[in-house]
Amino acid sequence: MERSLLKMRLGSAFGLLLAGCAEVGPPDYRQDLALVCAEIPERYFYFEEKADYWDEACAQAQAELTVEATPFEVLTALEKVVDALYDPHVSFNSNSGSSPRLLPSGADVWFEKEGESYVLTGLRTGSGAARSGLEIGDRFVSFNDLGADALSMTRIQAGLTHLPEARRVWALNAAIAGYRGAPRNIKIERAGAAFSFVLGDPEPAGSPEALTYKMLEGGIGHIRFNNSLGNNVTVESFYDAMTTLGDVKGLILDLRNTPGGGNTDVAEPILGYFIDQEQSYQMVLPKGKDSYLRKVSPSKVGHYDGPMIVLSGRWTGSMGEGMTVGLDAMARATVMGDRMAGLAGGTEGLRLPEMDISLFIPTYGLNHLDGTKRHEWAPDIVRTADFGDGEDLLLKAAHARLAQP
Repeated sequence: MERSLLKMRLGSAFGLLLAGCAEVGPPDYRQDLALVCAEIPERYFYFEEKADYWDEACAQAQAELTVEATPFEVLTALEKVVDALYDPHVSFNSNSGSSPRLLPSGADVWFEKEGESYVLTGLRTGSGAARSGLEIGDRFVSFNDLGADALSMTRIQAGLTHLPEARRVWALNAAIAGYRGAPRNIKIERAGAAFSFVLGDPEPAGSPEALTYKMLEGGIGHIRFNNSLGNNVTVESFYDAMTTLGDVKGLILDLRNTPGGGNTDVAEPILGYFIDQEQSYQMVLPKGKDSYLRKVSPSKVGHYDGPMIVLSGRWTGSMGEGMTVGLDAMARATVMGDRMAGLAGGTEGLRLPEMDISLFIPTYGLNHLDGTKRHEWAPDIVRTADFGDGEDLLLKAAHARLAQP
């Protein structure tokens, strides 16, 4: 009797479950777009600076999608929507075979506006652009047969009447980084003549070593990080490098190849090697809360208190930027090079449940101790930083500065 009743109850529950599943139907992936459009104004730390374009971008994307939209179609729409923020620190942890490449890790050139034209001021070492034959100082003519204005507009879908220079420069460089699987053909002007190049894959081959180091003439040590500030082995590699270099007259800490950023578990032990007492190195600004100072303690492994130069450039990203501004704020190094990648603030993930991916958003600000926004900070000694595979003139200048009597 009891068993029959139990079977009846289980059967009824199972039937209700099946009925519920039938009522649910296929997922509506547009819900993820609605979630992003609602959450960015609430969670994105720099939203007030970009708010003018957001509602328009969301409305355009929502109007283009039907209830039958696939995850690919929604992801494509989301990628266009976040372009309205023109912030390379806003990114998805998943992409399609035709997604736009990310700045700076998926880019190999940087063009700056000079007068009425755009000039190549950064060329990533080991990249497709470096191998193609481009040179610093080349003037942009076209990319895939599109001139500068038309090319920029391929990455600007909303707010077409408000185009500040920073937005145009971001759009041009993002468009040249290109889309996965798409060709990259560029035409430039050099010394009055036109040249065309096929750029190929922008990302250089990764290095098996977390960092490389060597002793330069005159007892100057040079340590270059190989996009490894998120790898815990980097700390031990740094200690080994300092031990092997020994008593150096000066040190060049090269952060020009850190586009992927990293974390404080790697950065802070390295920063601690250069101080003898606890110091603040960066200002943190939580959204809607009081700011506070991020501190670092002296290393227990070793200490270097001699002269030091930090090299920065367009592929100095996120934690690389934090280390650079930190060493400057602690008055432990002279910084030479170009403006950095400009990855604003610190990110946290927003999970999109229908597609099961995450959007990473700067939810808090990061500043130099002097109050300058980290992504707007520039070195005291501004020079071209990245020369592709040509002579490294920035390293040469830093070496000469440290080696002088």
